[in-house]
Amino acid sequence: MTLFEESHPNVSREFNAVVCHQGRSEEPLNKILNKEESSRIFTVKCFRENGWKELDEEVLASINSIGGQEGHVVASANVTYNDANEVFSVLISWNALYEHQLEEQLRPSGCCTLF
Repeated sequence: MTLFEESHPNVSREFNAVVCHQGRSEEPLNKILNKEESSRIFTVKCFRENGWKELDEEVLASINSIGGQEGHVVASANVTYNDANEVFSVLISWNALYEHQLEEQLRPSGCCTLF
């Protein structure tokens, strides 16, 4: 995941995020899952603080409240609108249990696992 601004300074205060996710299937997830199923896997949270330490603590607290056993990815950036220490992060988390269930459901027929 990467975050970027369209202009510097960023007067609109809007940011863009590009998220690339590669699953084990060659089929894109948006072709396999409907919107309701997608919302059961992924959550997105945004954070904004006036310093890196405060931002890191807030994101870490959120990850810990969701659970470290789940999947998480974080991207952070500074705000170029003003000279304040304003920084922000985007946290994407996913439900690992549901992810594993989907892997089983999407496994090609005739495929087996040896223990």
